[in-house]
Amino acid sequence: MFRSTVLLFALSLTSLVHAQPNSLSVRVANLEQDIRILSQTVGSLRLELEAMARANDSLRTTVADEVAKGADQYVTLSQLNTRLSNLVTDLEGSLAANQRATLEEVGAQIDDLAAQTQKALLAMSKSVAVAPELETTPRFNSNFPKTGISYTVKSGDSLGKIARENTSKIEWIQNANKIAGELIYPGQQIFIPQQD
Repeated sequence: MFRSTVLLFALSLTSLVHAQPNSLSVRVANLEQDIRILSQTVGSLRLELEAMARANDSLRTTVADEVAKGADQYVTLSQLNTRLSNLVTDLEGSLAANQRATLEEVGAQIDDLAAQTQKALLAMSKSVAVAPELETTPRFNSNFPKTGISYTVKSGDSLGKIARENTSKIEWIQNANKIAGELIYPGQQIFIPQQD
């Protein structure tokens, strides 16, 4: 069981190392998945260790029973405890080494991902710095009729509604009153150009 778990974990690490996702979000998702697999593997190893401790307790009971019956062909409880203790120590050392190796690999991948992200952000910032500045000041023209009426904006009015009701055009009203977009407010005095 332990070997199969370690093999599964090694396969997932191999797929992590050899995977070359196309985007940052895919790499991060793969990394999160590998961390979840690592957590599951560690949990599985802990369960196996607990099962071994229970088996050890059971063996102690069995040996004690047999020693009490006078069966000298069995190992002593002390020998069994020493062997099991050595086995547990070896198992814990192996688990710790696997965890360190995994954490080092994950750390290296995170560092690589951070470097790639930094490089992409730097390239993006350079391209933004080179891009021409967008014009933020609206331009108005004088291509609208100079005749028309004065109007006070009411609640619920929009430039489209005002233009329809007064046989005008939204562009004319915007240009005549230098209104950027369609932002008007109740009580505002505007000039509505109208065609003769």
